Amino acid sequence: IVYWSQYVNTVSETWSSSEQDLDDLERSDDNVMVDNVNGKGVELNKVLDWRYRPARYRDWCLVDYLKRTVKRKLSKAQRARAPESDIGDIDIEIDDDNSSDDGGGEKGSKVSFYRFLEGHPQFQTHAVFELDDHESFVLNFKGTLPRRDKGDREFYCKTMLSLFLPGWFDGSELKNEAESWNDAFIRQEHVFSAHHKAMLGNFDVLYECYDARDDYSA
Repeated sequence: IVYWSQYVNTVSETWSSSEQDLDDLERSDDNVMVDNVNGKGVELNKVLDWRYRPARYRDWCLVDYLKRTVKRKLSKAQRARAPESDIGDIDIEIDDDNSSDDGGGEKGSKVSFYRFLEGHPQFQTHAVFELDDHESFVLNFKGTLPRRDKGDREFYCKTMLSLFLPGWFDGSELKNEAESWNDAFIRQEHVFSAHHKAMLGNFDVLYECYDARDDYSA
C-alpha cells in the first residue's frame, strides 16, 4: 500500500511559506512508526526512506523506488562486513538472521544492498535491497489520486511530479519558485518514461470507468 499523500504533504510543506496550499495536506493518511535506535525513540515513516535513499537511487523516481526496493534490517554479519560509511552495494552471504523468512533470499545465497545516506535514523541498522523484476511490488495507492480532467489542476500536477519526476530529494527540486505546478508539469513532462506515461493514461481510464459505472447506477 502506498500512502502517496505523505510524499505530497512533504512537498506542500516545502512551499507552504510561499503558497496557500496547506489545505492539500491529508494528515489522516500519515502512518508514523516509532523505533528504538540507540535507546531513543525515533519517528519513522516512508518519506524518510525516500529522502535519505542510497546514492544508487539518486536518479530514480518515487514510483520505481517503491516498486523495486525494500528496506530490511541488516544481520550482525552484514553490519560487520558493511562499514557504516559504505553506501555502495555489498554482496554477502545471507545467514540465519536474514533468511528467506523475510524475503531476503535463501541461506547461503548472494544479495546486494545499499546503505541509506547519513542522517537516516536507521542508517546503522537497515539497508535497501533491490528487487528483481519478477519480485517487484504491485503498487496499491491508498486514497483517491487527483484527476487530470477535473478538480484541482495544481494539485494534480504537484502529485504526478512527486510520483514520476526522477531525482528529487526535496520538494523545492520539483519546480522553480516563480512557476505554477501546471507550468512545472508541462516543462518536465517529457522526462517521464513511456512506461510512466502509460501509467498516467491508465489512471485516466480507471476514472472514466468509475464515471461510467456511476452514470449507469444513476
